[in-house]
Amino acid sequence: MRSVIRSALDIGTNAVKYVVVEVGDEGLETLLQSERIARLGEGSLESGELQPVAVQRTLAAIEEMLAEGELFQPLTTDAIGTQALRRAKN
Repeated sequence: MRSVIRSALDIGTNAVKYVVVEVGDEGLETLLQSERIARLGEGSLESGELQPVAVQRTLAAIEEMLAEGELFQPLTTDAIGTQALRRAKN
């Protein structure tokens, strides 16, 4: 089997995590692992909505991480959102 490079984002209430892996016959090899504290959920418990400043902070972190990962040219990027994303009214 030819190896394939894939990446994944975990968009959490407090932090965004990003990993780039090479998938091959021998399993997974981590090529890049990164984490940014973005505090997406800041203020959302009180209002039930994601706050614009927190969303912008999170988007900036994601853009930065994806730019780092592009060096490896991942075939796909999967994203998983946390409770803050699933429950937000907006």
